[in-house]
Amino acid sequence: MIRHTRAPLALLALLLTAACADEADTPATDTDPPPATDLFLVELSAGDDGFPRPGDVRGLTDRPLYDNQPFFLPGGEAILYTAGREDQGTDIHRLEIGSGESRALMRTDPENEYSPTPLGDGGVAVVRVERDGTQRLWRFDIESGEVDGDRAELLLPDIEPVGYHAWLDTDRVALFILGTPASLQLAEVGTGWSQLIFEGIGPSIQKIPGEDAVSFVEVGQDGRSWIRRLDGSTGSTSRIVETRDGGSDHAWTPDGVLLMASGRELLAHRPGVDDEWHSLGEVGPSGLEWTRIAVSPEGDRLVMVGREASGS
Repeated sequence: MIRHTRAPLALLALLLTAACADEADTPATDTDPPPATDLFLVELSAGDDGFPRPGDVRGLTDRPLYDNQPFFLPGGEAILYTAGREDQGTDIHRLEIGSGESRALMRTDPENEYSPTPLGDGGVAVVRVERDGTQRLWRFDIESGEVDGDRAELLLPDIEPVGYHAWLDTDRVALFILGTPASLQLAEVGTGWSQLIFEGIGPSIQKIPGEDAVSFVEVGQDGRSWIRRLDGSTGSTSRIVETRDGGSDHAWTPDGVLLMASGRELLAHRPGVDDEWHSLGEVGPSGLEWTRIAVSPEGDRLVMVGREASGS
């Protein structure tokens, strides 16, 4: 088992903000608040060329705080996301797509939660920043619609500091581990086993639909980056495509189209068909640029994270 020693709290605070904010959103110092971001719903339709087409855009949040890391719940009618508090902490919120109503699932001050991911057993896995600054993977039960922050399960006690996670199945999880460089680990919740897979990665890990695999981003020392595939059965990795402008955030449609954003532009790539990114056009209002992307289970909607464009 790979163990990581605990860093000083000030360093952990800086690393956490860098991991849980998008790369370009990283604050200048560890005392800066998480940057203001908002969530937007984008309708998708099928194009004749096999790529989705973005349509109407609707704002879901509108606050001068950090609303980020969206993840669709099964059925696609609601999302979980990380919502900033005025004290610079974070909680996990649930937002109903139809009504736009948002409410906190849990309030666990002084602990903070990030990266909510629904699990198949009715729970949600989160990265929790504990009272002493330790960052580990936890599970909360949300079947009742409310979460008791004091009733939680620590999933991988010996693995920290965790920044992000993507689940291959109910037991195996790929982990973004903060450090210099950041690394990818594969772990089993039932046994606590873990294996170092890759060093030098970006803060985005995604389950690949229909495969025993996840994708992650290899960050090169020359500023270039590539999306890579981790085979969950063998532990081997391979390059899929070079990213545009060294970006990291990406997502998959249910039929295997890879999506990324570059500024206001939405890009698409179909692995195995060609080596190029295809522009789906600019999305949403001017003055914004896009970072994170979450795709609905049916592939008919996106939730995109927008921030004020630099220089606007």
